[in-house]
Amino acid sequence: MTVTIAVGLSESFDAVEAFSEASRDAARKLDAPCDLCLLFAGAPHLGHGKWILSTVHEHLEPRHLIGCGAGGVVGAGREIEEGPAAVVWAASMPGAGISTHHFEVEQDDEGFRVLGLESLSEERRGPNPAAAQAERNAPVGPTGRRRSESTPCAGQWPVRGDWPRWC
Repeated sequence: MTVTIAVGLSESFDAVEAFSEASRDAARKLDAPCDLCLLFAGAPHLGHGKWILSTVHEHLEPRHLIGCGAGGVVGAGREIEEGPAAVVWAASMPGAGISTHHFEVEQDDEGFRVLGLESLSEERRGPNPAAAQAERNAPVGPTGRRRSESTPCAGQWPVRGDWPRWC
């Protein structure tokens, strides 16, 4: 199985234009069915989620999609910490089992709580995924493994295309 990853990035002030450019660029580079798409929206684009999702689905038709708002975004060898930014990571992973889930973070008097964990089965959730992730002190790649463990970067899978610079 060859994993192919492509990244598109735009700094357009218009959210739909930005994600249209970024998803079109990722689709062109991927040149394969999109099994997993990751979206990162800079603060100025956060109020346009419905339109962002629509344009990304139009260009990539991803089987699975995960998106989040971010104070800064990384992609295509660049980091944008201020202003509008749209990053679309697209992956073709033939035969991979992929499952996504919706989470939200809520702040209360005791701190932050992750909402949505209770609807996951214990088997999918593990003992405490938030705590397990927080304990890791090395960057975590798309496989959920630490960089120091066996990762696609270390040759477990052949990987083509854009890959995080920490690999």
